Amino acid sequence: MAEQTALIEHLRERIRELEARRAKDSHNSSRPPSSGSPFKKPLPRSQRQPSGCKPSGQPGRCGVTRSLVDHPDQCVIIPLTGTCACGRCGTGIAATVLAERRQVVEVEIQRKVIEYRIVGGTCAYGLAQRSTFSVGIEAPVQYGPGVLAFAVYMTQYQLLPYQRTAEVLNELAGLGILPGTLQRAVRVAATRLEAPVNAIHRALVAAPVVHADETGRRVLFDNNQAERDLRMPKFKQKVSGCFRSDTGGDAFAIIRSCLSTRRKQSDDIFNSLVLTFQGQPPMPQLE
Repeated sequence: MAEQTALIEHLRERIRELEARRAKDSHNSSRPPSSGSPFKKPLPRSQRQPSGCKPSGQPGRCGVTRSLVDHPDQCVIIPLTGTCACGRCGTGIAATVLAERRQVVEVEIQRKVIEYRIVGGTCAYGLAQRSTFSVGIEAPVQYGPGVLAFAVYMTQYQLLPYQRTAEVLNELAGLGILPGTLQRAVRVAATRLEAPVNAIHRALVAAPVVHADETGRRVLFDNNQAERDLRMPKFKQKVSGCFRSDTGGDAFAIIRSCLSTRRKQSDDIFNSLVLTFQGQPPMPQLE
């Protein structure tokens, strides 16, 4: 009887050991992720519950229909073609333009080169006079605020790598721009946006309530606004690769902080970048 009791206890201990081993995976032990079963369904990472609604628009939703513009950039008159049922040629009919119209919205991307010329002359007393170039026009050939703003917008807000952003500008607009030029534009933008970001920081410190994310490592994500903002540096690393220096990470944090704030305030973030490269970085609303 004693031997049977000891055997049962030994088997129970063995079962507990095997169950504990089976429950271990890469999340609660030192086992690598590759050791996990490919058939084990991961735990849900979202707390959202099914709404029971079908995809797409719901009943009662107000749709948005694109309206015709009053002054299109181009108007194409479609002539009569073919043969009329009476046998006369369509081109021989005196036609009038009808009221029915349809419009196609297109995007046109092209390079635009603006040349600045100065003038000179001599006054009545024989003194030579000449005009001067505006502030910001410093090199014989340079990229304008719109190009630099687009580069920063694509790399720091849309998280596209420098090389691919340069390819977009070169293939669509024929600029011949290099990734190094885009990196310099990011550094310039970060320097000029330090003042607005410092103002945002002071406003947050003085605010009575601050929305901050406190999601822990073992707490399910809920995709709140603070969590989405904090996720951006990691998201950029996944899309574009790691930051090559602390300077690049700091520049991303400065630019992203400013653009995210401008977006929350329903401002045009691309125009904000254009103003930044024009020497007029806009200040966000702090009250």
